[in-house]
Amino acid sequence: MSRPRRTGRPRAAGLTLAIGLALLVPPATDATGPPILAQEEEDLTASLKAMRAAFNRARERIENLDFTAASRELSTIIEPRKAAKASDLSLEEMNLLCAAYDIRARAHFNLGNVKGAEADFGSLVRLNPGYAIDRQTLSPKVVDLFDRVRAAVMRDAIRLVGAGGG
Repeated sequence: MSRPRRTGRPRAAGLTLAIGLALLVPPATDATGPPILAQEEEDLTASLKAMRAAFNRARERIENLDFTAASRELSTIIEPRKAAKASDLSLEEMNLLCAAYDIRARAHFNLGNVKGAEADFGSLVRLNPGYAIDRQTLSPKVVDLFDRVRAAVMRDAIRLVGAGGG
């Protein structure tokens, strides 16, 4: 029996497919190349894990009415990221940082540190102007303070833009 004659097309198609797949796989980097992204991802994961743990400890302290310890715990989330812009943060980092500012502001308020509460609410609104506090469960005094701080931050932002600074 004679074998059917082969054409070059199936082999060429297979070669094209192999080249296409090879282009999809990122090249490995050597020790002199750029850092491996897996390490950056691992670092980010560790950072988020630490943020979550600190946040959960702070919430527990708030539930026990230990506002001073909660404020200290939340500072471990806030202080290293104080200069961060929203665009510098992952979505989860942004959510945790905003919640940390919110809860620390309320802790300051409960400790009688209104200036500290104003500063944290101000940082929160500058980071996320659309942040919504829980108006149903918070004291009307805290809601009023938040609204006053938000209005002042927005006025300053409008002035800055109007002056050509934004």
